[in-house]
Amino acid sequence: PTTLGEVLKEVMRRHDGVTIDASSSKVTATFIIKARGARADERAERAKAELTAWLEKKIEDKVLVPKDLRAVIIGARVRRTLKSITDSTGCSIQIPRDDELDADSTPADDPDSGPQIPITLSGASTAVAAAKQQILAIVRERTSKASVRVPDVPAELWALLGARVAAILERAGDGGDDALLSSSSNATAAQQQADKAVTVSGDKDAVKRVIELIEHEVADLRATARVVSFQLPKRQHRFLAAPSVADKILAETGCAVEVAPADSASEDVVVRGPGRATAKAMQLVMDLADAAPVEQLDLLTAHRGAHDPRAYAAHLARYLLVKARLRPVALSSGTSIFLPRADTIPNASNAWLEIVGDGAEGGSGLEGVAQARAAVIAEVRRLPPSAFDVVEVDPLVHRHLVGGKKGARVKQLEKEHSVDVVFPPADADRNDVLVVFVGDDPAGPEARSALDAVKGAIEALAAEYADLTTETIQVPNALHGAVIGQGGTTLNAVIGEDKLVHVQFAPASGAEDDVVVRGPKDEVARVKGELLRIAEEAKNEEIVNSHVIEFEIPTEHVRHIVGKSGAGVNKLREDLGVRVDFGGEQGAAAAAAKKGPTSKVTVKGRKENAEEAQRRIQSLATRMADEVTVTIPLAASVERGSLIGKQGAFLKRLEDRYDVRINFPRGKADDKSSPQEISIRGPTKGAKAAQGELVALIEYEKEHGNVASFSVAVKALPRILGRGGSQVNQIKDDTGVASLDVDQESSDSTTATITLRGTKSSIKKAREAVEKIAQEVQDELRLELDIPREFHTTLIGSGGSSIRDLIARCGGPTDARASGNTVRFPRQGDGKDKVMITAPSTVADKIRAALEHEVELLQSRVVWGVVVPHQAHAAVIGKGAQALQDLQRKHGVKVVMPGWNDYASAGEPENQADVADADARDLVKVVGPKDAALAAATDLQAVKPRGGAGGSGSGASTPGGAAHSVEVAIPKKLHAQVAQGGRFFRSLPSGTRVSHRGIKPPSSALKSKKPPAPSSSARASSSSNGAARIDDDGADASNGATDGAEALEFQLVSLHADDNGDSTEADDDSIPWVVESRTQEDAESVADEIRRNLAKAQDASHVGFVTVPRGLMPRIVGRGGSGLDRLRATGVDVEVVGKRDANQLTLTGSPVNIDSAYAIIQELNAPRPPRRD
Repeated sequence: PTTLGEVLKEVMRRHDGVTIDASSSKVTATFIIKARGARADERAERAKAELTAWLEKKIEDKVLVPKDLRAVIIGARVRRTLKSITDSTGCSIQIPRDDELDADSTPADDPDSGPQIPITLSGASTAVAAAKQQILAIVRERTSKASVRVPDVPAELWALLGARVAAILERAGDGGDDALLSSSSNATAAQQQADKAVTVSGDKDAVKRVIELIEHEVADLRATARVVSFQLPKRQHRFLAAPSVADKILAETGCAVEVAPADSASEDVVVRGPGRATAKAMQLVMDLADAAPVEQLDLLTAHRGAHDPRAYAAHLARYLLVKARLRPVALSSGTSIFLPRADTIPNASNAWLEIVGDGAEGGSGLEGVAQARAAVIAEVRRLPPSAFDVVEVDPLVHRHLVGGKKGARVKQLEKEHSVDVVFPPADADRNDVLVVFVGDDPAGPEARSALDAVKGAIEALAAEYADLTTETIQVPNALHGAVIGQGGTTLNAVIGEDKLVHVQFAPASGAEDDVVVRGPKDEVARVKGELLRIAEEAKNEEIVNSHVIEFEIPTEHVRHIVGKSGAGVNKLREDLGVRVDFGGEQGAAAAAAKKGPTSKVTVKGRKENAEEAQRRIQSLATRMADEVTVTIPLAASVERGSLIGKQGAFLKRLEDRYDVRINFPRGKADDKSSPQEISIRGPTKGAKAAQGELVALIEYEKEHGNVASFSVAVKALPRILGRGGSQVNQIKDDTGVASLDVDQESSDSTTATITLRGTKSSIKKAREAVEKIAQEVQDELRLELDIPREFHTTLIGSGGSSIRDLIARCGGPTDARASGNTVRFPRQGDGKDKVMITAPSTVADKIRAALEHEVELLQSRVVWGVVVPHQAHAAVIGKGAQALQDLQRKHGVKVVMPGWNDYASAGEPENQADVADADARDLVKVVGPKDAALAAATDLQAVKPRGGAGGSGSGASTPGGAAHSVEVAIPKKLHAQVAQGGRFFRSLPSGTRVSHRGIKPPSSALKSKKPPAPSSSARASSSSNGAARIDDDGADASNGATDGAEALEFQLVSLHADDNGDSTEADDDSIPWVVESRTQEDAESVADEIRRNLAKAQDASHVGFVTVPRGLMPRIVGRGGSGLDRLRATGVDVEVVGKRDANQLTLTGSPVNIDSAYAIIQELNAPRPPRRD
């Protein structure tokens, strides 16, 4: 930029959301910087710093810093500290490279600070001053501290001196300093002698004071410390080697304990400390060593025989350790099991396996050790020397046998031959592969053959890699890093993905310039040549890395290729090690702002890497050439979260599916200062497809994204939500509202906000439902009643039925959940009598009055015994218990029948003396007020058994007597037809019965009729008896069948005449039908129905027996019985004789009506016309 306007545009372009307004006078210029969105303050400050850098005079300055602080100022992880200073100040900072440090360093004024190096600062004067201030602050912070080593502190005094560090720091007057003891319990004597020092870090003055006190303490310890040495069995040393044990002894006695290293055969234990305290420390050491029971097993003597005991012990220890075979034993017995170190077994006189129990109170103790010992011995016996074998395999081949297809083959061998194959650790460089037989009879021939088979198979698998060779090449040690590459990248590229070779630089057994390559012969030759070539090229690194490629790309793609904050270019640099420049000396920013169609790209580096970088950049530019940007307006009313999805799931799915980038507006939904639109960038086809999906989703959200909020009382929330959210879920299901959210500002609020989201109609319905519940809660009245606890069970009833009926009668809810909330009884075991009523005021008052009335009745109730023959119990109960319920409602009592669950709990009858001799099966209990119980008892005694005086075939019995009755006389021969086979009695209304004054009803005339033999003579005789002929068309030979149809058989007989034509019943024989009901209207209605049935039965004088061909019956019955309804429409009663595979019907009615019905059957039996092709 060359003008002020261009500078302002450039700053605003580089900082999103920042606007700059400028005004000027004769002597000053004023700039107002505004930023919006997240982290606005930080972005405004950065824009201010950059604007100042553009406008101020450029200067250059230098600051000297200690050479040791160069890395601190640069910072770890991509120059974090230096980048932070540069970003915050806008200053350019140049720090000398590593190869320039010696030439640029100068002596410092403070000899403790070491040599210094210059750092060059350039930029605006304020930026340079700010950067210089931050760098000097880092220097001051670092140089004010000191870290000093105190030499000549004996290693044996480290522990004793460490216990006095806190006191030393306190005496020095600065508790913030720290003294670090550079000791190691596993260090060798030479290492301890070399590291014999204490390091003190902190402020310089405080460090000096602490060092003086340490030197005084060391002198005191040398003069007063006493050393006591004694022997302790080696197996007990492990109890003293733990740091916690040493700390405990030091804290309690002031003495330090030293034990010999684990690989040493020495059994000496050294106690060092004040003279008087050593005896106490020795006793404490002995106590701790003897606290835990220990059992030792020598693996060298586990099995007798001609085998090598040390080799067997090493194999056994290795197998048990790798396969963790003893871990279950240790866990089950509560012990710790320690195996001997495999590398010490060949040179040791024994191979102890130690079992250590828990000596603490409640621990495993001796019993656990004995249990573990038995289990270990059993495990060792199952693994004799004959179960082990070793196969020699080159270490480089191990990884090929462990993983991949070969690994699967090894696992298959283990399964087939009952063996375990144990490979050495990957870093052990050992070739012994252990093969262990784990099947039955490890000492038998089967074990030997299995081991030999597995050994042969493994050797065969390894033979595929038998051409392994090793070669050593000479590469100068200084070039090893270049050959390996950053993070091993170059070496990995040379070796290849399969990693068939192993490359070792400067091996311990060779020279520092040696590079050892091992693997298949052809691969070793290839890798060797590549490594030598790379080493040769590394000698001329500057020449090789100076390959330059220049090419052009469209200017509009530059900023996308560069990426945010140079991310794209940085990735190329990290992946390929090349330098990429856009637009020559002007840089990427200038190239992006260039108005020309193309911009020049310069790539510098290794030839192959530069060519790869060129290919990637051109590929990316080609892909961007097809990219477009489309926008979608986003209304403020649309919920953005529903478009993005949970954690951006929907957005990510669209981006992945269509390979696009979707950006939502940064500002808030109501921010009018920025455009509220969604931008989609990507390939034309993908961008259009993503746009279509988003537009459809936005339209859906507009329709279903309406939001409404209103307030309700907090006390109504439990009812609105329901148990476990059941009520609110029900509201959402019933109304279709998308979401219903409840927000209560604080626990003290009296109102809560309900927010509904969905369509307008669903929101309206949901709001009405919520407000209805809230209004019900607002109108609710809470009452408490004291009801004796012994009445609760009776009031509740079986399964809550009694209380639900009472609530329903009072106008309350009928469902079980709501009624349970309306009347709440105390829980069992509470011992309380209070019953809570929660309901609208009118309903609550009714429920209270009803409960008080019920309690009065319960308090005055008696138990009265009534003797009712058990044969009459069914009549007392009635169909569906309707008669019993009517009786109980009539008198307000409860009737308990013998054998019911609550029969015993009802209590003893008050008139026990009167019914003492009654049969227990006949004794019915009536519970209620005495007068009502006596009245109910009278009605119960009046009930007669079914089939007795009341007559068989009666309808529902009416205990307690009927108030009204009507009698109709029915001819006996028509009784069964009027009764409709019993269907008439089953259809009687509740509280109505029909009796016959004790007269036994006659049987059905239809049942006594048998169809005559299907012959023409029989049909003629039926015609001579006065019956009209149905098939009088001369088709006797076909028996009513038409040509091409199967034959129908038909017989017509009189219902009320015998075979000779005489009537089976006298015409004046009749049977009374007495209709009894609680109302005259019901009795007259049933009597009228009886008379209509009688008139119909009088017309039905004949019955026709029709036998149809098999397969025709479904057509006659029809779908859903429609065919039978068609036959009945002719005025006949139709009945299918039989059930499954029935082929006979009876048609009952007048001859004319039977003739019409039979004609329909003949029509159905007619052959169907042939189908036309």
